Amino acid sequence: MVQPQMKKVPARTTCDQLFAACRSRPTFATRLEGPLEFSTGDSAGNLNGRTPESEELRGNVGPGYSALSSEDWLPLLRKVRVMKPRPSARAYFRHYLRAVSRSLLRLEPTNLRWRRVRRSITKSYLDQANRRANQWVKEKTELDNFYYNLEENNRADLSELVAAVTSESSKTIANYSSEIRNDAALRAQIAGSFANNPSRADSIAGYGRREGWYLFVRARKPRVVVETGVHDGVGACVILAALERNEEEGFGGRYFGTDINPRAGWLIPERHKKIATILYGDSIESLQDFDEKIDLFINDSDHSSEYESREYEVVQPKLGPDSVILGDNSHTSNSLRVFSQESGRAFIFWREKPEDHWYPGAGIGVSLSSLPAK
Repeated sequence: MVQPQMKKVPARTTCDQLFAACRSRPTFATRLEGPLEFSTGDSAGNLNGRTPESEELRGNVGPGYSALSSEDWLPLLRKVRVMKPRPSARAYFRHYLRAVSRSLLRLEPTNLRWRRVRRSITKSYLDQANRRANQWVKEKTELDNFYYNLEENNRADLSELVAAVTSESSKTIANYSSEIRNDAALRAQIAGSFANNPSRADSIAGYGRREGWYLFVRARKPRVVVETGVHDGVGACVILAALERNEEEGFGGRYFGTDINPRAGWLIPERHKKIATILYGDSIESLQDFDEKIDLFINDSDHSSEYESREYEVVQPKLGPDSVILGDNSHTSNSLRVFSQESGRAFIFWREKPEDHWYPGAGIGVSLSSLPAK
């Protein structure tokens, strides 16, 4: 027995054409069982001799379409309640044609159906970030070291981590966190400097993970803080604000930054120059010439793993007995973790979550000479 040739018809196109074909007839009968009967057609359900496989209803073959013959189509068409054309007929047909479409989708290969579901899921996650990115590209703002605030829960997690590794109470660290967030003078100073810079007019005074740097300076009261990679100086301003408050409490400290860019640190206010020094040049060379014990070291310069590892090797003999190292590249590099393992130090990582920004966030790698006793 010769099998009838099967035509591949896209479901959406066929439904639209079916509706157009039905609307072209003045009247037709309503039957829910058996073949459709048209007043101008024959009893076999043909449209004046034209089957759904005819030239008028034939579609092109494409990915995701199902191969259907008349044996497949007629049972589906019997489910459609055909009625005389009237103003609401289009809406009535759409309802039932959607039911037919759902039936046709069941014939779609399983892998294609799940691919469409996965695409919908990923789209729901990425749409919001894409909208924020589209807005960001129109602004006059920084091209790296992005500025934003932290999500509230993420900030609370950071405070608890600092409390755990510094033996300070959660309440004390929470108060330090409120200090930096409510420092209106510091925020106005940074925002005003951005506003006066044509290339940074839309940048915001958001500290992000640098709030964690502030908490460590306030909790550990270091005498010497070294940051490699000053950039604009937002991190330096945050650290200097903490050192200034420590000095008011009787704990003096100094800040040293290194950067190869001679314009780095342009945000640092003049009043902080007495406790802030920037060493211009290669960071590793500057660290080799540094002759003071370092209580808090922050790596934020060249983010290649090799350069980062080299900085830790150079700074190791200069670290104080209770020193802390903060790595700004630990979300993409394992250099600080490996260094901590090889030198017998404890390592912890905190993941940053920016608020209302397309950037997914970085984090802080924390390397401690030892964890506090319980």
